[in-house]
Amino acid sequence: MRRLVKAGDDTAVRVCLSFALPLEHVPLLERQMLRMASAVTGETLPAATLCWVWGVQEPREQPIDNPYSRRVRYLVLRGQDDGTGRWFDERRDVATDWRRTFGDEGSELPPVAAVIVAGDADDTGGRLRALIAGLTFEP
Repeated sequence: MRRLVKAGDDTAVRVCLSFALPLEHVPLLERQMLRMASAVTGETLPAATLCWVWGVQEPREQPIDNPYSRRVRYLVLRGQDDGTGRWFDERRDVATDWRRTFGDEGSELPPVAAVIVAGDADDTGGRLRALIAGLTFEP
C-alpha cells in the first residue's frame, strides 16, 4: 500500500466511514497508540477509517495510507484530471473496499461508527468547494 506524505495529503473532498474494529485486530503498536490517545482525549477513537477521496494525483482505485495514521486509509476515486463543475455518481461496495484497504486486519466488515465528509486544502493553500447530494447506504 502506498503512503502519502504529510505535506501532500490534500483532497478536494473525502467521504469516510469510521468502523468499530475490535482492538484485537489492530497491530500491537497501533493498538497501544489508540489506547493512549483515548486516555488523553477521553474519547473512544475509531480503530479504522476508510475514506474515498477526490482530487489527489495518485492512480484511481489506489489504496493509500494516511501519512498521519495508518488507522486511516484512502481509496482514490477521482483525480484532478476529471475537471471541475461536474457531477459524478459514485457507487461503492463498502465490504469489498474494506477488504482492499483493511483486509490485513480482518476480512469481515465491522459496524460503522461514524460518517465523515470533509475537504482539505491546507498544504496547497488552495480553495475548494465540493457538493455532495444523495448520500445513501444500501444493503
